[in-house]
Amino acid sequence: LSYHQGELPSLGPEELSVPNLMGYTLNDAKKILEKDGLKLGTISYDYSEVYKEGTVINQNPVVGVGSIKKGDSVNVVL
Repeated sequence: LSYHQGELPSLGPEELSVPNLMGYTLNDAKKILEKDGLKLGTISYDYSEVYKEGTVINQNPVVGVGSIKKGDSVNVVL
């Protein structure tokens, strides 16, 4: 293997920070995930007094906790 000066070998899939989907519609959340090379996982439904009906009120993994890799899924609660 040879590397150009300043280049590092790939250590596997790129790690990404978890995008914040809270308050977005399902359609917008899906677009955000696809832009980052991520997938929409399980969709659940619940009630929230804070967020409008039909928008993401919870997600897993949550923002700011660890990282995910391209191709991973993010589960949402609407």
